[in-house]
Amino acid sequence: MARIPILQDPQQINTGNQTIQTPNLPAVTNASIGKAMGDVSNVIFDISEKAKRANDVTKLTEASLAMNKAQADFATWQQSPEGQNEKDWLPKWESLQNDIKSTFDKQELTPDARLQFADRFSNWATRGTINVQAGAFKQAGVRMDATGEVAKQTAIDSGDVSIYEDHVKGEVAAGFTLPEVATLKVAETKKLARQKRIADLNAQVPILTQAVNNGDKSAIEKLAKVNDELGELGGKSTEESGLY
Repeated sequence: MARIPILQDPQQINTGNQTIQTPNLPAVTNASIGKAMGDVSNVIFDISEKAKRANDVTKLTEASLAMNKAQADFATWQQSPEGQNEKDWLPKWESLQNDIKSTFDKQELTPDARLQFADRFSNWATRGTINVQAGAFKQAGVRMDATGEVAKQTAIDSGDVSIYEDHVKGEVAAGFTLPEVATLKVAETKKLARQKRIADLNAQVPILTQAVNNGDKSAIEKLAKVNDELGELGGKSTEESGLY
Protein backbone atom coordinates (compact mmCIF):
# COMPACT_ATOMS: atom_id res chain seq x y z
CA MET A 1 0.00 0.00 0.00
CA ALA A 2 1.39 3.43 -1.00
CA ARG A 3 2.38 5.76 1.70
CA ILE A 4 0.49 9.02 2.08
CA PRO A 5 2.77 12.09 1.82
CA ILE A 6 3.16 13.80 5.13
CA LEU A 7 3.47 17.54 5.25
CA GLN A 8 6.50 18.28 7.39
CA ASP A 9 6.82 21.95 6.71
CA PRO A 10 4.86 24.59 4.81
CA GLN A 11 7.71 24.50 2.31
CA GLN A 12 8.21 20.69 2.21
CA ILE A 13 6.25 17.61 1.15
CA ASN A 14 7.47 14.22 2.38
CA THR A 15 6.55 11.47 -0.09
CA GLY A 16 7.95 8.71 2.06
CA ASN A 17 10.93 8.17 -0.15
CA GLN A 18 12.09 11.77 -0.49
CA THR A 19 11.31 15.29 0.60
CA ILE A 20 10.27 17.80 -2.11
CA GLN A 21 10.96 21.48 -1.58
CA THR A 22 7.89 23.59 -2.50
CA PRO A 23 8.05 27.17 -3.80
CA ASN A 24 8.08 29.91 -1.24
CA LEU A 25 4.80 31.61 -2.25
CA PRO A 26 3.57 34.80 -0.56
CA ALA A 27 0.56 34.46 1.58
CA VAL A 28 -2.69 35.49 -0.13
CA THR A 29 -4.36 38.20 1.92
CA ASN A 30 -7.27 40.58 1.48
CA ALA A 31 -4.80 43.39 0.99
CA SER A 32 -3.00 41.60 -1.84
CA ILE A 33 -6.30 40.75 -3.49
CA GLY A 34 -7.37 44.38 -3.27
CA LYS A 35 -4.11 45.59 -4.76
CA ALA A 36 -4.41 43.16 -7.65
CA MET A 37 -7.93 44.27 -8.34
CA GLY A 38 -6.78 47.88 -8.21
CA ASP A 39 -4.01 47.20 -10.69
CA VAL A 40 -6.48 45.55 -13.07
CA SER A 41 -8.82 48.51 -12.77
CA ASN A 42 -5.99 50.90 -13.59
CA VAL A 43 -5.06 48.89 -16.65
CA ILE A 44 -8.68 48.77 -17.82
CA PHE A 45 -9.05 52.51 -17.26
CA ASP A 46 -5.83 53.24 -19.13
CA ILE A 47 -6.91 51.11 -22.09
CA SER A 48 -10.32 52.79 -22.12
CA GLU A 49 -8.76 56.26 -22.10
CA LYS A 50 -6.35 55.38 -24.89
CA ALA A 51 -9.24 53.99 -26.92
CA LYS A 52 -11.07 57.28 -26.48
CA ARG A 53 -7.99 59.20 -27.58
CA ALA A 54 -7.61 57.00 -30.63
CA ASN A 55 -11.25 57.63 -31.48
CA ASP A 56 -10.68 61.38 -31.03
CA VAL A 57 -7.77 61.37 -33.46
CA THR A 58 -9.79 59.38 -35.99
CA LYS A 59 -12.85 61.61 -35.81
CA LEU A 60 -10.89 64.86 -35.88
CA THR A 61 -8.99 63.70 -38.96
CA GLU A 62 -12.25 62.64 -40.58
CA ALA A 63 -13.65 66.09 -39.82
CA SER A 64 -10.66 67.81 -41.42
CA LEU A 65 -10.98 65.59 -44.50
CA ALA A 66 -14.70 66.34 -44.69
CA MET A 67 -14.00 70.08 -44.57
CA ASN A 68 -11.42 69.80 -47.36
CA LYS A 69 -13.84 67.77 -49.46
CA ALA A 70 -16.64 70.27 -48.90
CA GLN A 71 -14.37 73.07 -50.05
CA ALA A 72 -13.41 71.14 -53.20
CA ASP A 73 -17.04 70.24 -53.88
CA PHE A 74 -18.01 73.88 -53.54
CA ALA A 75 -15.35 74.98 -56.04
CA THR A 76 -16.55 72.34 -58.51
CA TRP A 77 -20.15 73.45 -58.04
CA GLN A 78 -19.18 77.06 -58.74
CA GLN A 79 -17.91 76.02 -62.17
CA SER A 80 -21.12 74.16 -63.00
CA PRO A 81 -24.14 75.80 -64.69
CA GLU A 82 -25.97 75.75 -61.35
CA GLY A 83 -23.22 77.74 -59.63
CA GLN A 84 -22.84 80.67 -62.01
CA ASN A 85 -24.97 83.10 -60.03
CA GLU A 86 -22.92 84.59 -57.21
CA LYS A 87 -26.11 85.23 -55.23
CA ASP A 88 -26.34 81.47 -54.63
CA TRP A 89 -22.78 81.07 -53.38
CA LEU A 90 -23.16 82.01 -49.73
CA PRO A 91 -26.35 79.93 -49.16
CA LYS A 92 -24.63 76.92 -50.76
CA TRP A 93 -21.53 77.37 -48.61
CA GLU A 94 -23.61 77.72 -45.44
CA SER A 95 -25.48 74.52 -46.36
CA LEU A 96 -22.19 72.60 -46.64
CA GLN A 97 -21.07 73.99 -43.29
CA ASN A 98 -24.29 72.95 -41.59
CA ASP A 99 -24.01 69.40 -42.98
CA ILE A 100 -20.51 68.94 -41.54
CA LYS A 101 -21.38 70.46 -38.18
CA SER A 102 -24.52 68.37 -37.89
CA THR A 103 -22.61 65.18 -38.71
CA PHE A 104 -19.76 65.68 -36.25
CA ASP A 105 -21.89 67.11 -33.47
CA LYS A 106 -23.38 63.60 -33.27
CA GLN A 107 -19.98 61.90 -33.00
CA GLU A 108 -18.76 60.50 -29.68
CA LEU A 109 -15.83 62.70 -28.65
CA THR A 110 -14.10 63.60 -25.43
CA PRO A 111 -14.71 67.16 -24.22
CA ASP A 112 -11.19 68.14 -25.25
CA ALA A 113 -11.65 66.73 -28.76
CA ARG A 114 -15.00 68.46 -29.09
CA LEU A 115 -13.34 71.77 -28.31
CA GLN A 116 -10.67 71.02 -30.89
CA PHE A 117 -13.32 70.25 -33.49
CA ALA A 118 -15.22 73.43 -32.66
CA ASP A 119 -12.03 75.47 -33.06
CA ARG A 120 -11.06 73.82 -36.36
CA PHE A 121 -14.57 74.14 -37.73
CA SER A 122 -14.93 77.77 -36.70
CA ASN A 123 -11.63 78.79 -38.33
CA TRP A 124 -12.41 76.85 -41.50
CA ALA A 125 -15.97 78.15 -41.78
CA THR A 126 -14.95 81.76 -41.13
CA ARG A 127 -12.14 81.71 -43.70
CA GLY A 128 -14.44 80.06 -46.22
CA THR A 129 -17.24 82.55 -45.67
CA ILE A 130 -14.88 85.49 -46.15
CA ASN A 131 -13.49 83.96 -49.36
CA VAL A 132 -16.96 83.19 -50.70
CA GLN A 133 -18.21 86.70 -50.01
CA ALA A 134 -15.09 88.24 -51.53
CA GLY A 135 -15.49 86.04 -54.59
CA ALA A 136 -19.14 86.96 -54.93
CA PHE A 137 -18.27 90.64 -54.63
CA LYS A 138 -15.64 90.25 -57.34
CA GLN A 139 -17.99 88.31 -59.60
CA ALA A 140 -20.69 90.92 -59.11
CA GLY A 141 -18.13 93.55 -60.08
CA VAL A 142 -17.25 91.62 -63.24
CA ARG A 143 -20.92 91.44 -64.21
CA MET A 144 -21.35 95.13 -63.44
CA ASP A 145 -18.33 96.08 -65.54
CA ALA A 146 -19.57 93.99 -68.47
CA THR A 147 -22.96 95.70 -68.36
CA GLY A 148 -21.24 99.05 -67.99
CA GLU A 149 -19.20 98.44 -71.13
CA VAL A 150 -22.37 97.74 -73.07
CA ALA A 151 -23.96 100.93 -71.71
CA LYS A 152 -20.83 102.89 -72.55
CA GLN A 153 -20.69 101.64 -76.12
CA THR A 154 -24.39 102.35 -76.55
CA ALA A 155 -23.80 105.89 -75.29
CA ILE A 156 -20.93 106.39 -77.74
CA ASP A 157 -22.91 105.03 -80.67
CA SER A 158 -26.12 106.89 -79.92
CA GLY A 159 -24.74 110.05 -78.38
CA ASP A 160 -27.07 109.62 -75.40
CA VAL A 161 -24.87 109.25 -72.33
CA SER A 162 -27.69 109.32 -69.75
CA ILE A 163 -27.96 105.54 -69.32
CA TYR A 164 -24.22 105.21 -68.79
CA GLU A 165 -24.25 108.10 -66.32
CA ASP A 166 -26.94 106.35 -64.29
CA HIS A 167 -24.89 103.15 -64.38
CA VAL A 168 -21.78 104.89 -63.08
CA LYS A 169 -23.78 106.60 -60.33
CA GLY A 170 -24.93 103.12 -59.29
CA GLU A 171 -21.32 101.94 -59.18
CA VAL A 172 -20.50 104.78 -56.78
CA ALA A 173 -23.53 104.09 -54.59
CA ALA A 174 -22.63 100.38 -54.39
CA GLY A 175 -19.07 101.15 -53.37
CA PHE A 176 -17.44 99.77 -56.50
CA THR A 177 -16.20 103.08 -57.90
CA LEU A 178 -14.83 106.27 -56.33
CA PRO A 179 -16.75 109.47 -57.19
CA GLU A 180 -13.73 111.07 -58.85
CA VAL A 181 -13.18 107.96 -60.97
CA ALA A 182 -16.85 107.99 -61.97
CA THR A 183 -16.55 111.62 -63.07
CA LEU A 184 -13.59 110.77 -65.29
CA LYS A 185 -15.39 107.76 -66.79
CA VAL A 186 -18.43 109.83 -67.71
CA ALA A 187 -16.29 112.64 -69.13
CA GLU A 188 -14.32 110.18 -71.26
CA THR A 189 -17.52 108.60 -72.57
CA LYS A 190 -18.97 111.98 -73.48
CA LYS A 191 -15.75 112.84 -75.31
CA LEU A 192 -15.82 109.56 -77.25
CA ALA A 193 -19.50 110.04 -78.09
CA ARG A 194 -18.78 113.55 -79.39
CA GLN A 195 -15.84 112.29 -81.47
CA LYS A 196 -18.01 109.53 -82.90
CA ARG A 197 -20.77 111.98 -83.81
CA ILE A 198 -18.28 114.37 -85.44
CA ALA A 199 -16.84 111.50 -87.47
CA ASP A 200 -20.32 110.44 -88.60
CA LEU A 201 -21.27 114.01 -89.59
CA ASN A 202 -18.01 114.57 -91.42
CA ALA A 203 -18.65 111.41 -93.38
CA GLN A 204 -21.95 112.94 -94.59
CA VAL A 205 -20.43 116.23 -95.74
CA PRO A 206 -18.82 115.03 -99.01
CA ILE A 207 -21.95 113.12 -99.98
CA LEU A 208 -24.25 116.09 -99.35
CA THR A 209 -21.83 118.48 -101.01
CA GLN A 210 -21.81 116.32 -104.13
CA ALA A 211 -25.60 116.23 -104.05
CA VAL A 212 -25.72 120.03 -103.85
CA ASN A 213 -23.32 120.31 -106.80
CA ASN A 214 -25.57 117.94 -108.73
CA GLY A 215 -28.49 120.29 -108.23
CA ASP A 216 -30.23 118.54 -105.35
CA LYS A 217 -31.78 121.51 -103.53
CA SER A 218 -32.93 119.40 -100.57
CA ALA A 219 -29.32 118.54 -99.89
CA ILE A 220 -28.57 122.21 -99.20
CA GLU A 221 -30.74 122.22 -96.06
CA LYS A 222 -29.37 118.92 -94.92
CA LEU A 223 -25.82 120.08 -95.36
CA ALA A 224 -26.59 123.25 -93.45
CA LYS A 225 -27.90 121.25 -90.52
CA VAL A 226 -24.86 119.02 -90.57
CA ASN A 227 -22.57 122.00 -90.50
CA ASP A 228 -24.55 123.63 -87.70
CA GLU A 229 -24.19 120.51 -85.58
CA LEU A 230 -20.52 120.22 -86.43
CA GLY A 231 -20.06 123.78 -85.26
CA GLU A 232 -21.79 123.04 -81.96
CA LEU A 233 -19.63 119.97 -81.47
CA GLY A 234 -16.44 121.76 -82.39
CA GLY A 235 -16.08 119.97 -85.68
CA LYS A 236 -15.48 121.45 -89.13
CA SER A 237 -16.61 124.97 -89.86
CA THR A 238 -18.98 125.94 -92.67
CA GLU A 239 -16.08 127.07 -94.81
CA GLU A 240 -14.20 123.82 -94.31
CA SER A 241 -17.27 121.78 -95.27
CA GLY A 242 -17.60 123.58 -98.59
CA LEU A 243 -20.90 125.30 -97.78
CA TYR A 244 -20.86 129.02 -98.67
